[in-house]
Amino acid sequence: QVLDSVWGVMPLSPDANWSGNGLDFFVRCQAVYDKARFHVARLDGESAMKSLKRTVMHDVDFVHDMPLQTMNDRLKRVAFVDPQPFDSVIAEMLGEVLEWLEWVTGPSWLAESLEDMGTRRVDARSGGVQSEDRSPNVSVDEALYDLEAHGRFMYQMPLRLRDLQAMVRPFMEIGSTHYIVSLDSMMSALVSGLLRLYHSVKAWDEAIAAHFSQIALADLTDEIAHSLADLCVTVDIDPFEAAHRLSRVDANLFKLRAADIEAVCNRITLLLGRSSLSGPPTSDLQHTGVGTRSRTALGRIGGHLDIAATSELDMGERPVSNSSASGLEEVRSQVFDWWHNQRFNHAAPSRIVAIALLDTLVDMKLHPDPWVAEMLPTTLEWLFGVQISCYCFMNTLLPMFGGYNDSKHEEIAPGMGLPLKRDPGRCAETLLVFLRRWSEFVLAEEESTKIVTSVPVRSNRRQMKRGSEFVLKDFLSEVQQSGHSVDDVRQLLDGIRPLPCEILKAHAIDERNCCTGPTRRRWEFMTEQFNDLTNMPGETNRDLGPYLHVELDKPGRMAEIWGTQPRSSWCLVNPDLVRKAKKGYDFGSATSPQNQGRAAMTSNELSETFMLKLVEWPEEFGSGES
Repeated sequence: QVLDSVWGVMPLSPDANWSGNGLDFFVRCQAVYDKARFHVARLDGESAMKSLKRTVMHDVDFVHDMPLQTMNDRLKRVAFVDPQPFDSVIAEMLGEVLEWLEWVTGPSWLAESLEDMGTRRVDARSGGVQSEDRSPNVSVDEALYDLEAHGRFMYQMPLRLRDLQAMVRPFMEIGSTHYIVSLDSMMSALVSGLLRLYHSVKAWDEAIAAHFSQIALADLTDEIAHSLADLCVTVDIDPFEAAHRLSRVDANLFKLRAADIEAVCNRITLLLGRSSLSGPPTSDLQHTGVGTRSRTALGRIGGHLDIAATSELDMGERPVSNSSASGLEEVRSQVFDWWHNQRFNHAAPSRIVAIALLDTLVDMKLHPDPWVAEMLPTTLEWLFGVQISCYCFMNTLLPMFGGYNDSKHEEIAPGMGLPLKRDPGRCAETLLVFLRRWSEFVLAEEESTKIVTSVPVRSNRRQMKRGSEFVLKDFLSEVQQSGHSVDDVRQLLDGIRPLPCEILKAHAIDERNCCTGPTRRRWEFMTEQFNDLTNMPGETNRDLGPYLHVELDKPGRMAEIWGTQPRSSWCLVNPDLVRKAKKGYDFGSATSPQNQGRAAMTSNELSETFMLKLVEWPEEFGSGES
């Protein structure tokens, strides 16, 4: 009740997915969503594609938890609504996104894409490439340019959204007998969420396609290595993972030597700082109007930005100081330098980061209000947890600093509100706006936590109010205070007097079903979307033992281990486990009388049977390796 009173007229549905119910009316959508969550949870321990998975699943979670869940809870109460057509279209759109996500995050994606690129390169040089109309007269440049469309997300989601809107239009006509109240606002929120998801996927897809196009057009070995390193940095592939994946590429299809792989790994280490500075690919609506194509044209030399194609940037009508690529990258560069000047590396405590920001303002002769000095560390800790990483600071917190009109009536675009070296006054105003947006959630959560901890838990039976405790005089006095008499209430209950028209045809408040900015921030706060350093064991996490002791200082043993690995494997498999697994398990021998007893099985047999590796062997099982 405290949260609902603070957060406004659109409370989150009590049947939301994070409460355990999910979509019981749109079952196909729920099945696709569960499959996507399972796929991402299965890859949770991998650093590759971490930013991509986080961005896409953030939008998928929002579409599922908010607009779809609201429509699910409302439409299932309407008797004349058939969910099958609507459910099929939404499940089809989410399924296309899931199919693209499974392909890009697959372990063989990079190797297969490079091999296919090498095959097309050979066909293009030999003149054997045909266009879509089967004409063989295609130039080499056209054939290589066609590589940009390889593996792209080609699904036209906006066109399907038009079909979806046409499907539900009869239910939104006010004069129709099948009119559903507030369906138009719910559809608006759903279309907005799906378009945001579409733009996020397209932004990542265009960035990946641009890197593959550079690799395809590169002729020299050094250029190919540099282009591969840029691709690996964009998709969060570290040097170890890059060496592992690139070593799987067939040299007969794509020429890649061991020296080239080493050069790629060395360059990845040098580009990690640039990746944190530039940030991941994102859509125009999320990144201050600077499109993905324009961001790929920005060359970076020595940590600073060299605008190579300023004329190609689509800035719209916004001022250059607020929304241009130079202004955005300038602010990001200043914030990135400030992070490292504070001696923060990969991550830092959230409260320390907030205090460092306030100290920076004090050094600029701007003393913060006591309320700001108290709430900023608390808010950051509630949003990002005890620790906040550099990635989350640059790409999650920094875009929150903006998106408002300042006291000078100038539009401050997202990510442009913290120019630490150029405009300290804007920095102070931005922090104040940030706290006004998020502090109410923090205060409400703290208050609800105090109420839960202070009030003793009582059974439902004690919380029920007995009928003998009902006081009729108090009830009648409340009715009379509203301007109605006792006779009015009796006539309304008996059906003698009809209900007024203004009550029966009350104007629907469409805002209660709109996913506005406060609603989205509330959902992000309650679902803890920004805790990137908090890893909780999921249903798919399990012990992968028994483990194999790898002795790196013995080349003979390493050659023996690697020699037994199949080419299709993307992890180191214990050869002893595979060999003993083929023999199976004899339940008859295990239950025989001679094998009964607590010490019947040896330590190694026990570990192999239960798929565990004990740190210390119990004494009753004998001695063995730990």
